[in-house]
Amino acid sequence: MVSQQKSSPALGLNAGFGAWEDFGRPGMRDRDGEWKPGERIRLTVLGKKRCPRLKIHTGVVVGRTHRSDAVRILLDGRKMPITLHSSYVESD
Repeated sequence: MVSQQKSSPALGLNAGFGAWEDFGRPGMRDRDGEWKPGERIRLTVLGKKRCPRLKIHTGVVVGRTHRSDAVRILLDGRKMPITLHSSYVESD
C-alpha cells in the first residue's frame, strides 16, 4: 500500500507553483524569462529595506545559483559578486 501525502501550501508539501505564479511578485521572473548574465538590475523597495547596509543599489547580473530563487549580482564599484533573492532585484 502506498501512502499519499496531502498537498499543503502552508507546509510546502507537493505544492504546485501554478497558484503562486499569479501573484506577480516584484522582481521575480517567470521560468522562461530568467535573469540573464549582463542584465542591468537595481534593488527593489523590499531589497533596500532588507539590505540597508548596501549603499549602491544598481549592478549587473553575473549568474544564477543552483536555486532558482536567487541571483548572483556584481554591484557597481564592487569586486566580488553577492547573492540576493530575486524578489530583491528588478530590471533597471
